[in-house]
Amino acid sequence: MRVGKLIKLSICRMLQLIGADRLMRFTFRNRLLVVMYHGVTVVDHQPPVWTQLPSHIFEKQIKWLSRNFTPVTLSEVVAAITHGKDLPSNSVLITFDDGLKNNYTVAYPVMKKYQVPGAIFLTVDFTGTDRFFWVDELYMTLVEARQQGNTINLSFLPAADNHFKKDQIWDAYYVMVEFLKRIPELERKERLKFIFDQVSLNRQKYQNDFGLLSWNDVKRMENERLMEFGCHTATHQILTSISDENLKDELLGSKQRMEEKLGHKVNTFCYPNGGFGVDYLAKHRELLHSVGYDCAFSTNSGMFNVRTDHPFSIPRIAAGNDLSSAEAFFKLNVSGLNEWSYRKLRPLINR
Repeated sequence: MRVGKLIKLSICRMLQLIGADRLMRFTFRNRLLVVMYHGVTVVDHQPPVWTQLPSHIFEKQIKWLSRNFTPVTLSEVVAAITHGKDLPSNSVLITFDDGLKNNYTVAYPVMKKYQVPGAIFLTVDFTGTDRFFWVDELYMTLVEARQQGNTINLSFLPAADNHFKKDQIWDAYYVMVEFLKRIPELERKERLKFIFDQVSLNRQKYQNDFGLLSWNDVKRMENERLMEFGCHTATHQILTSISDENLKDELLGSKQRMEEKLGHKVNTFCYPNGGFGVDYLAKHRELLHSVGYDCAFSTNSGMFNVRTDHPFSIPRIAAGNDLSSAEAFFKLNVSGLNEWSYRKLRPLINR
């Protein structure tokens, strides 16, 4: 662990020892905490994947949250927003982005064990297929290339190429993702094809963690009434990167197809990447409202005031396979540590 992270963790441990997390939970008791997860895994991926949280850490978090907060359902949150219904003090909503297979096979049994409800936001056109998200397939490709002793030509992005040659796989991956997600879709597909064609990938090896939920998985969870589902677009494209014409299908078309599959209304949305002003704008919030959504979840960090904050910019606290899930940091963060910094952004986001 790097020096900066060690210092942060040490400070968090000291703050927890003096009861700062309990004080913050009392201070922010009337705000909704929404925790953002992606995948939960029993596999020791190397290098560690931020979106794949080890199952033993996830269980500790869910157990602690169930004892220190009041878990609520997605429907209860929507009712609070649309009908002015009160939520209990220290409410928490557990969410999962993307709709990964291990949400059902690994995370869901833990949720059932502690009877904690949650919500999964599905990438509609990927659900029920054997597709991978390109960010995940890129990770697999780099890992497989190194394990197989293959050299990949990454000269189009010298910083990533340099990291890869030094066996700094995660650093190479991070640089590439940040570059690729901000370029036009056609160019990104061409770049990815160039990379993927250089490595033989055993796709079945990664299906359990990086594969997507089937519609049967979704329906089984719905039938047991512990998990609810919202829309995460059709194909997981960042809204600011696509044309107004494509927006209609990403937002409305995906909603309609999901409603056909589930047989009921879908009224909640989650933004891909999810930063206000970068990945989505005020016009996207207005469009979501106009096509029938009641609220939308972002990746901006903070807690949500149901009565005053914008319902189409609901902030969340991220929990991934890094410092964000270190025990002391996690407990302080979900108790309100990051709420202080979020307050600086609130006037902008709530316009």
